[in-house]
Amino acid sequence: MSEKACIVYSDMLTAYGHGPERCMEALYAGRPGFREITRFPVGEDSPKLAACFPVDLVPDTEERPAEKAMTILLDRMDNAFPLSGFPAVFWALTQGEISLLDNAEKVWTAKLLEREIAKKFSPETRSTIFSASCASGNIALARAAAEIEAGHLDLILVAGCDLVSEFTFSGFASVHAVTPGICRPYDLHHDGLLLGDAAGVLVLASEEKAEKSGWEILAVLEGYGITTDAYHAAAPDPEGCQMARAMEMALAGCPKEKIGGIIGHGTGTVLNDDMEIAALNKVFPEGGLLASVKGGTGHILAASGLIQASCAAEVLARGEFFPQTSLDTPQKGAEKFVSDRACPLRGEKLLTVNAGFGGLNAVLRIGRSGK
Repeated sequence: MSEKACIVYSDMLTAYGHGPERCMEALYAGRPGFREITRFPVGEDSPKLAACFPVDLVPDTEERPAEKAMTILLDRMDNAFPLSGFPAVFWALTQGEISLLDNAEKVWTAKLLEREIAKKFSPETRSTIFSASCASGNIALARAAAEIEAGHLDLILVAGCDLVSEFTFSGFASVHAVTPGICRPYDLHHDGLLLGDAAGVLVLASEEKAEKSGWEILAVLEGYGITTDAYHAAAPDPEGCQMARAMEMALAGCPKEKIGGIIGHGTGTVLNDDMEIAALNKVFPEGGLLASVKGGTGHILAASGLIQASCAAEVLARGEFFPQTSLDTPQKGAEKFVSDRACPLRGEKLLTVNAGFGGLNAVLRIGRSGK
């Protein structure tokens, strides 16, 4: 019998501040976390908003902001879960310390961050980077769950961070993916994303390890599905066929009526939102509860899956699904999914959805402990 992969600890930094509670309070209130970008110059004709960390946590002048953000989380976690005790760390990263792109060693900036933070762990700790665009977080969590289920490891830290950098902002702005207004996932008038800062840590343990250690099980990572569109280098398949398949894989063995809600990828771009709604209508033709955190946190790239999993544990504990931030009129096909109000959960499990460049799709099924 395979082991259950249990979430026994989670923490995060977002534009809302430190901790899952602050993030969820803002999302339930429908409050966006965007402010004017001040950490790098923005052109006169460019959008100027992003969901950046509060400056009292990570100053805009910080030379190594990703390392600073991860250090805040790891130092706090070390009290309950000593870093020296982890046999493995799985990283969800794309940029790392992108401000150090032109480093003398010509080292990948994600590797620069991982290498520096690894000094906090035991020399025997296995460290692996999962860099799969905006699907990185869910893929890292899925691989960690697979290791635990197979009995290879009984404790894994999954961590990740991505930031609003001039490099990334310029890239998204150059292809007109950034909205000049407000980010509105799944809305009839959605016209682009806004970027955000986020860092997250989750500790996954086998059920046996958690029980022996006396750790509270916050949620259980019950299933996952990973697929690839093979459609386009950047744009998703508009039919959402492979995203729907990833959802079905994550649902394997679970009746659909047990899914209480779906934390979607929901960037606010037409291409992503339309694909996701098409996939959801294939899998859940009767509808369901859907919301994306990115209407408040901004598009948090590789950290998306980690923040969404932490939010999922909070949602399951509350028994109530959060509203879609900045929703005015649902887009076509989303009318039976999204709401601007908090709603009671319809089941005791959630799906959390990520998509990334290259047609990457990664979906997790997260349930309550003992359910």
